[in-house]
Amino acid sequence: MAWARVVPATSRANFPEEMSMRARFLLPALLAIAAACNRSDSAAPAANPPPVLPQTAEMEVVVRDDRGFLVSGADVNVDGVTEGEVTDVEGRCLLDVPTGGRIFVRVRKDGFVDQVAPVDVATDVSGSEFGVTLIARGEKLVLADGGSVEGASGAKVTVPANAFVDRDGNPVTGAVDAFLTPVDVSDDDAKRAFPGRFEGIAENGDETLIL
Repeated sequence: MAWARVVPATSRANFPEEMSMRARFLLPALLAIAAACNRSDSAAPAANPPPVLPQTAEMEVVVRDDRGFLVSGADVNVDGVTEGEVTDVEGRCLLDVPTGGRIFVRVRKDGFVDQVAPVDVATDVSGSEFGVTLIARGEKLVLADGGSVEGASGAKVTVPANAFVDRDGNPVTGAVDAFLTPVDVSDDDAKRAFPGRFEGIAENGDETLIL
């Protein structure tokens, strides 16, 4: 005698529906896991470190003339730095300067020769004082198509015709205003007023003093 298991019709009808219900719940879960894995694998790269800003320090500048008198109202700035300062009644001003290298302090004042002084700035110059000396500009002389001009103390310069050119290399025509300011290098005070440090470049390319 054979036996057979009879499955009710209602059970057979509900089986596919139960599988469908499980699939509907299982599929979103799998998608959520996959999305989490993708986020983990494609993590955003680390942010770039902030740029390193140049270090600056405060340096006091004192401006005098070649006779030792303090000069007020002089414009003082560092080449490459847009903002500058003006000396007070005591010839002083404070500048924020970049440290760790050489800078060029430029000083201008009507009636004086412009001064450009190189300064080797240490890591910390706070509280330090840097002195700049100006010398009075010589009287205005006029050159017409070259010629010779003579200034104070017997200083004399001869300039050939068409010796002056503009920034594009074109000859400057007509009269040229010239200011001849001799510097007595045997006088330490006057020597300090000479723009720069009497530095030059030798024929072999080495930097050297010209005095």
